[in-house]
Amino acid sequence: MQQAVTRLKAGTLAATTETIELNDVETDLEKARFDHQAKLFALQQEFNGKRDKLRQEYHERVQAITGDSA
Repeated sequence: MQQAVTRLKAGTLAATTETIELNDVETDLEKARFDHQAKLFALQQEFNGKRDKLRQEYHERVQAITGDSA
C-alpha cells in the first residue's frame, strides 16, 4: 500500500512539474510576443513621424513653387 501511495505522489509531482514548465514556456512566449509587438509599434510610430515630416516638406515646397496659400 505504501508503495502505491509513493508512486501516486511521484506521478502527481511529475505532472505538476511538467505543468509548471509548460506555464514557464507559455510565459516566455507571451513575453517574446509582447516585446516583438512593442518594437513593431515603435518602428511604425517612427515611420509615421518621418512620413508626416516628408509630406509637410513636400506641401511646403509645392506651396512655395505655386504661390498657393492654402
